[in-house]
Amino acid sequence: MRAAGCRLHAAGSEMFLIIGLGNPGSRYECTRHNVGFMVLDRLGRELGVAFRKAPYHSLAARARVSGHELVLIKPQTYMNNSGIAALGAARWHKAGPESLVIVYDDMDLDVTVTHTCQGQRRWS
Repeated sequence: MRAAGCRLHAAGSEMFLIIGLGNPGSRYECTRHNVGFMVLDRLGRELGVAFRKAPYHSLAARARVSGHELVLIKPQTYMNNSGIAALGAARWHKAGPESLVIVYDDMDLDVTVTHTCQGQRRWS
């Protein structure tokens, strides 16, 4: 994972909210359902940032990569209620959908498969 090589594009935005979904607590720490948290923990280590409590039911960390501000967000609302934290973060940072990156597990996919999508479009 090399942050310096990231190419990020958002219409009219220099900020990206990277929201890693998962469940808080040690019970879920190493489960596949927490892959969003795992990715953000790794990215946070790579970028040298620490997570702190945020005012939108989340832990958050800020970094700057290639001129873009990144806000790494780990909702603390459990997976089924993560939309509450994601919406709160988007409102707090005044970020539109084009600035959101959501990282989560998809139990319907093989562990080795990844997908990216923008709006209704999806790429393998």
